[in-house]
Amino acid sequence: MNTGEFYYIFIKNLLPDSGFIKLKGWEGEIPWTFIFSSLGKSFANEFYELSEENKRNIFSMIEAAMHEEGELANAVATGLLEGLHKSSIKNNLLHNSIIDRLDENSSRYLKNWSEWSGL
Repeated sequence: MNTGEFYYIFIKNLLPDSGFIKLKGWEGEIPWTFIFSSLGKSFANEFYELSEENKRNIFSMIEAAMHEEGELANAVATGLLEGLHKSSIKNNLLHNSIIDRLDENSSRYLKNWSEWSGL
């Protein structure tokens, strides 16, 4: 799966009725890390509204991407996971609900990143 395919399938699970996320102020080519950061933030904001099936699909996609190498794994780690962490850390219940469902690679990445970044 490439980054474009991941984005499309993720959006179909996150926002099944709209099909896109607006990135205000950005035109032209947008870096995947920034786009995926928006996915992480949106996932945190919509987490309690999503069906269990959509949540499972999204967590499975994250896990699969974190086992890849290259652009997709980088965008998921440095964009989606970091955006998800930053958006959920303000709410302990939400943060724990998300962290508990992440696979080992994703959890380890976020633990190391949060220790490094201080977030």
